[in-house]
Amino acid sequence: MKDQLLEASEMQGVILNSQKEGLRIQNELLDHGKELGTVLKTSSETVNNMVSDFKKVAITLCAITLFYTSYCYKDGQLENQKALRRIEQQLDVIEKITTISNSQPIRCSKRLALKRIQAVSGKRENVTHAKAAGQSL
Repeated sequence: MKDQLLEASEMQGVILNSQKEGLRIQNELLDHGKELGTVLKTSSETVNNMVSDFKKVAITLCAITLFYTSYCYKDGQLENQKALRRIEQQLDVIEKITTISNSQPIRCSKRLALKRIQAVSGKRENVTHAKAAGQSL
């Protein structure tokens, strides 16, 4: 009986040691879990900061692109206005020529004046075409 009690006591000791080892392992797991939670929290904050920084950069880039596009559009609009003015000037010259030629018989001095006006408008057209060709390159 004494032997059985000793054997039972040894078994209880082994079980207690096993439980102690299990508790020690659980404590280590708990410590590692806490560390992992801290790492995850820090990583989450870092990722949130990176996303926030990326959003700021993306918004800034969009704003710059918007301003650049607006500037290019206004620049193109200005060029179109200049072209329209040149066309209006040429139409005014043509209107003057047709008004003069339709209203009165053409005399020699008026013929010379018409040729001069046509020559001036021809030079303007050549300059306009040269500018347009230079800008398109």
